[in-house]
Amino acid sequence: MEKPEISVITAVFNIGKYLRQCLDSMLAQTFHEWELIVIDDGSTDDSPAICDEYAARDSRIRVVHKANTGLSDSRNLGIGMAKADIIGFIDSDDWIEPDMFRTLYHTLIDSGADIAVCGIYKAYRNSSKVKLPCHGIVTYTRDEALDIILEDRKIHSYVWNKLYRKEVLKEKMPSRMYEDHGTVYKWFINANKVVAIGKPLYHYRQREGSIDHHVNPQRSIDFLTSEIERYQYIVAHDLLPQRQEFFRNRVLRIGVQMAKEVSRSGVEAEKIERYVLKIRDMLMPFLPSDGQYMKRKHRRRLEKLVGGPYKFIRSMKFSAIFNFKIKHAYFSK
Repeated sequence: MEKPEISVITAVFNIGKYLRQCLDSMLAQTFHEWELIVIDDGSTDDSPAICDEYAARDSRIRVVHKANTGLSDSRNLGIGMAKADIIGFIDSDDWIEPDMFRTLYHTLIDSGADIAVCGIYKAYRNSSKVKLPCHGIVTYTRDEALDIILEDRKIHSYVWNKLYRKEVLKEKMPSRMYEDHGTVYKWFINANKVVAIGKPLYHYRQREGSIDHHVNPQRSIDFLTSEIERYQYIVAHDLLPQRQEFFRNRVLRIGVQMAKEVSRSGVEAEKIERYVLKIRDMLMPFLPSDGQYMKRKHRRRLEKLVGGPYKFIRSMKFSAIFNFKIKHAYFSK
């Protein structure tokens, strides 16, 4: 195949336990005109050997072994290597339905959109939860899609349940956690039209050790940083002017949530205090809050965080005692 219709990128790092399921789901695609670019990011388990095994089995799979430089750098490298004009992603611990890329590709082409989005399964150890962007097939203008993804309502900033025309992938991913949260919305801004499909086609594995489920104070800072950058970007570029107050208050709400997570993280007290104070300082330029956009509970917590951060930490720790949800039993090991 001289030029595939789709280039799919997966970054791999010490994920041998799940990697075969990911690669098998790619080989099972009913759409055949693809290439898979596998970036081994310095793995020290059996992942490199698995990558090479699959590349030997199918010439559509290209493997690059490199030193560990992180997920963002691996994805950016893969985008630069892509031969196709349409790009997709799979995380190496996830898997996809056999008709995922056929469905996304034909919907993208038929609609004339620049990005196509499908639903997902949040795959827990013994069950799955369906999340859909819409019912049926819905086409959005640039601003409509941007509004939805910035609010994280029905379309989220995951990089992987989507197909993109290569020309919208102008911005590189930053080298920090939640790199997709800080990038995918910009790709939406570069699109003229986005099409969503109300069908779950991507299996998003819920693992305790993954970035999304690991309690790490720096992770909270990185997420809040991305949220602040998203708001500042739309203000600087005069996007969605009628919604900017909502997104300013969203920064405050997300900051309170991140400070709560840090307070309950279980790391040493000095570290908790340092990170909570940093979050408070990050939020100061975005005050005051507006009751039209923030619930009373969130506003009370914000007031406590700003006026008495040590009292905020104690109250968040105390309230956690009454949270009886035992989540770990649901996650894959």
